[in-house]
Amino acid sequence: MRGETNPPGGHTRERWAAGVARDLLQPRPSRFIRRGFLAWTMMVASLLMPVWLIDWLFTRTTKLAELRRIVQSQDVRKQE
Repeated sequence: MRGETNPPGGHTRERWAAGVARDLLQPRPSRFIRRGFLAWTMMVASLLMPVWLIDWLFTRTTKLAELRRIVQSQDVRKQE
């Protein structure tokens, strides 16, 4: 997501973001926006794997699982 794993010569963050913004600002944007390194791999994986497995892999890869734990622990502290 941060462009750290992009191969040499791949899209820069700015170029990727501009492409995504352009796709989203279309009069009738696509339901799915696929851009960047290995986007086609995720498309194929989404056709072959159950959605829960893709979500699990994505949350682990992007560290969203850690963010979820932090936010939930803060919510518990606020309720006390």
